[in-house]
Amino acid sequence: MKTRKPITSDITFLTHFNREFNVDRFNVHAIDDESKVRLKKVEDLLNSISEDDISPIGLLKSVYKKIAIYYLFNERNKEAALKYLKKYQSLIPENTVDYAHICTLMGYANTIDPTFRDDTLFLEALSIYPENANDPEVMQYRAFALQYIGLIFHRKAIECDKTNRLDNARENTKKALTYIRQAVDIQRTCLLTFSLIRIGLAESLHIEGVMLIRCGETSNAACFEEANQKLEEAALLEKAFCEETKATHFLVATTLQSLAKVLMYLGKQDEAIDKLNEAYHLQIKLLNTSVHQDIAKTLHFKGDVYVNKKAYLKAVDAYMETWLVRKKISYRDAFMVDLTQKALLKALQELEKENLQLALAKYREIYVRVKEENNASEFAKTIFDKIEKLRLLTSDVLLFNASTTEEDKVQKVQGQVATNDLTYYP
Repeated sequence: MKTRKPITSDITFLTHFNREFNVDRFNVHAIDDESKVRLKKVEDLLNSISEDDISPIGLLKSVYKKIAIYYLFNERNKEAALKYLKKYQSLIPENTVDYAHICTLMGYANTIDPTFRDDTLFLEALSIYPENANDPEVMQYRAFALQYIGLIFHRKAIECDKTNRLDNARENTKKALTYIRQAVDIQRTCLLTFSLIRIGLAESLHIEGVMLIRCGETSNAACFEEANQKLEEAALLEKAFCEETKATHFLVATTLQSLAKVLMYLGKQDEAIDKLNEAYHLQIKLLNTSVHQDIAKTLHFKGDVYVNKKAYLKAVDAYMETWLVRKKISYRDAFMVDLTQKALLKALQELEKENLQLALAKYREIYVRVKEENNASEFAKTIFDKIEKLRLLTSDVLLFNASTTEEDKVQKVQGQVATNDLTYYP
């Protein structure tokens, strides 16, 4: 609760922070722990004083923007970033370039939530930016907006696939590729004079690669090779960017995820697992949490690769960890939770064919973990019902195998044929 007006020492502290905390979206990934501690102290101060009484207003705007940039591009914390972006936006005149920048950043913050599919903020920003502007910062932000409009059309295409609206899916994919390629063209131009735009170009190439993977999955397998080329170029750009800034960017892990997926489709499963393990450890380190949609995606991809390798026990473990992460994410996507549940159950069914008793043990282990989660009663019941069925079947199989004569076994099988229940017998 804010109980006091700012005093001189408060303004001095904010001024020093603003002068020394020099962050933007191209260097904030390199921030040190000491600077993070100072940022938290600034937040504590802002929460304890009346911000309306802070002067000059330019100081407050700058502090808001820097804190928002930190949460956007370092922690990838949507809620915290939007909190400060909205404060900053309230101090900026509409229809100005700065206002457009804020719209772009707010749109980006929203896309951290994988369920977000609204391009309004990006379109508002583009309506303000001059199309043929030569100003480097305007070009960079314009490309940024185009990039994420492309991503939103990609998400819309996936949504259309879910509901079998294939014509709409194709149209959205076409728009997605058009927007992302416009962004790539602008960023390649910017790269001639501004080396740090490499990370923006890498991100666009990564998104284009993801779009091409989807094209490979839905229509044209030849797209996998093109996707691999885009992702390899993105990885090289990221490497150069990280060497220049002497710090690792979160996008490195995201690109490793997507490289793993395309390597799986190209038949290189072991390489794919190596990429995913590397991505997972990077994400834990960079995000400083194990509960994040990026980490859930890495774990789910790992399950997919193990299924592709027919390593079903490992696939079950990967999908279970994915499910637990996705259930804890604040902006939980019900479709993604359901997708993981279906993948988990399918992997368990494959495990049943290999080793019925091992599958039963995994079902029991999963039931214990699932029943402790909120809003998971229906899935827990599905697992419990499966346990009951397998428990009875396992007992029958053991009894069958313990039969002492071939005649006993023949009679047992004939009895199962009569009841049309041979599903779990060899």
